[in-house]
Amino acid sequence: MLLKKTILVEEATFSHDAKRLVRFLRDHDGEDLTFKDIAAGLDMKPRAANCMITSSLVNRGYAVRELQPDGGTNYIRLTDKGRTADLDETTSKTIEKHYNQKW
Repeated sequence: MLLKKTILVEEATFSHDAKRLVRFLRDHDGEDLTFKDIAAGLDMKPRAANCMITSSLVNRGYAVRELQPDGGTNYIRLTDKGRTADLDETTSKTIEKHYNQKW
């Protein structure tokens, strides 16, 4: 007999580190911040800051990279979505699990 179990899962929209990152960018809104500046301000390695900014913010529309005319410097800026995001927001999703029950 095939059974189905439905589970409702709540997940935080922002991880703890992503919240720190957004708060830092909000505190420095309007400043020309590079990945290195942000990493130094959050006591992180630049590569880790780059990955977190890209995956947690840029890819999700909370921040943008602004390439400067020199071609080598990216400034990170929050979008309106990033400036106004509720950092404690959670999202819900339903997971369905199917399994066979043997008698």
